[in-house]
Amino acid sequence: MIRNILLLCTGNICRSPMAEGLLRELLPLHDVYSAGLSTLEGSPTDRLAIELMWQSSIDISEHRSRNLASWM
Repeated sequence: MIRNILLLCTGNICRSPMAEGLLRELLPLHDVYSAGLSTLEGSPTDRLAIELMWQSSIDISEHRSRNLASWM
């Protein structure tokens, strides 16, 4: 059974953090990660993405962007 899920996008500040937050909520027994292919490491999540997720009671405000790494 698949237990690890990796979501990729370009900057890892909007789409993939939102998807990560949703999947963490829906699949609590899985390890869910997100990363970007071309990101500035450590950038905060987009404010609009945080607000949209907050409307679904999902907090992604602590997420910081990260580049795709070999361990992923």
